[in-house]
Amino acid sequence: MVTLISQNLNEFELHLRAIIPNVIQYAPAASAVILASETSDSIYFTGVEQALKLPDVDIRLFGKPDSRPYRRMGVTLAKAETTQLARAKAIEAASQITIVDRSD
Repeated sequence: MVTLISQNLNEFELHLRAIIPNVIQYAPAASAVILASETSDSIYFTGVEQALKLPDVDIRLFGKPDSRPYRRMGVTLAKAETTQLARAKAIEAASQITIVDRSD
């Protein structure tokens, strides 16, 4: 997933990368998982707009219709000057996103 933000490659180019290892990386990058904490048959997300206000952050929500504890519901991706800073930014973005049960 980190490749999505650290390099500008489409699916075809990713296949080429397996053969040609010299790929230019835009910047150090990292990801953080968005985990569900509760079981729900119908969910929505809050905090996505706020998380996207962070510079060089992208979000991938997996579109799963339901949740259960520790289910991966998405990831945040971040670029920064160092991998450590990118990781901190990705964690910060993920912490701003909440999975909400629609029935509440």
